[in-house]
Amino acid sequence: MSSIVTTTGQSSPRDALAAVDIPIVEVHLSNIYQREEFRQRSLTAPIAKGIISGFGVNSYLLGVRAAIEQISGMGVASNWINDPLVESIENEILRYGSPR
Repeated sequence: MSSIVTTTGQSSPRDALAAVDIPIVEVHLSNIYQREEFRQRSLTAPIAKGIISGFGVNSYLLGVRAAIEQISGMGVASNWINDPLVESIENEILRYGSPR
């Protein structure tokens, strides 16, 4: 389960995400394709710009970077390396680590 929505449950969160005009990045700590079959079905994947899966807490870091790139329209990983906002978000993610 993600901190925002569960991707395998009800369709209401998916419908809400589809209604907003922002890029959606789906993030999973574990590789969902190495888990139970029911976890491999995502309701949000069809509307997501991309999916990041299987890198533990680094999935969040990659997800933040991807979301910032999509929102800013950069499209390539170049300017976020020294970006103070990205650095601040990454520090918070690393500080708290993986949810337990």
